[in-house]
Amino acid sequence: MPTSAVTPFTLLLLDAAGHSLLLADGPSGEVLAEFPLPRGYAAIDLLPGPGRNHAFVTLAGHNGTGALCKIDLTARAADHSAMPFPLPHPVQFSLAGDGLVAYLADPAGIPHALDLATAACSTWEKPPDASACAGLAVAGNEIHGVWEADGGGLAAVYSPDGTLLRTCRLGVVPTSLSVVPGLLLATYTASPVSGEGLILFPPDGASPVVVTIQCSRCAASHPVYPAHAASADGLTAYIACEDSASVAVVDLAAATVTGTIHLGRSASRLSLTADGRFAIATSNANADLCLIDLVNRRPLAFTACRRELLRPLAIID
Repeated sequence: MPTSAVTPFTLLLLDAAGHSLLLADGPSGEVLAEFPLPRGYAAIDLLPGPGRNHAFVTLAGHNGTGALCKIDLTARAADHSAMPFPLPHPVQFSLAGDGLVAYLADPAGIPHALDLATAACSTWEKPPDASACAGLAVAGNEIHGVWEADGGGLAAVYSPDGTLLRTCRLGVVPTSLSVVPGLLLATYTASPVSGEGLILFPPDGASPVVVTIQCSRCAASHPVYPAHAASADGLTAYIACEDSASVAVVDLAAATVTGTIHLGRSASRLSLTADGRFAIATSNANADLCLIDLVNRRPLAFTACRRELLRPLAIID
């Protein structure tokens, strides 16, 4: 998606058709390196490691099995000799800040911690009444998660040793969890008694703040389905809304929606450039990318290639 106005950046993407991780130049779309993934597994998610020298890809195998693949971006090589680690099917995925531990949730919503040095995997207690896990995130020295539950959802916080520290019932159905500067952001969709929007979780454990994007009455007939939140500065958040083919703009300090960027096609996940001027959106529906001008609040370009790009992505510089 060439454009000369965009500051240089590099993308990590998953290509389902090529069964590989792609390292690509953002402004031009040129593929700089392609890393084959282990056969017999389907790619689920990706995260860059500390220093952006490595990438980690979670994969799902057969009969509830999973794996984690580590890729050296500097050497442009996938380390399949030490990987994949044998794991439960990894539905959700997060990394410790030092990159030494991976946190996973399986289809039953049960969290697991994987020591990346020893490959030892420990199973943690699932929050009471929780069902499917909608997101995991590491903030400071705590591991946070959001789960679906009867009538809505819940949030929970763990210590690094797997101790369940606290839980919080949510009257909404969470769809994702993101760490941004100074906050954790959980998107949510409608429950029988709620609309759709964003929950702001202060890291100090203070009461969460709810931002409504779509009221309950409107959500019943015209759902927006907030699927993912991203922020470069902790001041403004951008929410990918799958069903409304748009991105909601939220002032985090005021906890208010300040605008909408209409894309004309579904968006499932966002990654922002470091300067906060542009975003890349992926789509579960279209298997492509959209370049978004966040300053002028408009889409700039869409990819046109034969790659089948999955929802996970990351901007690494």
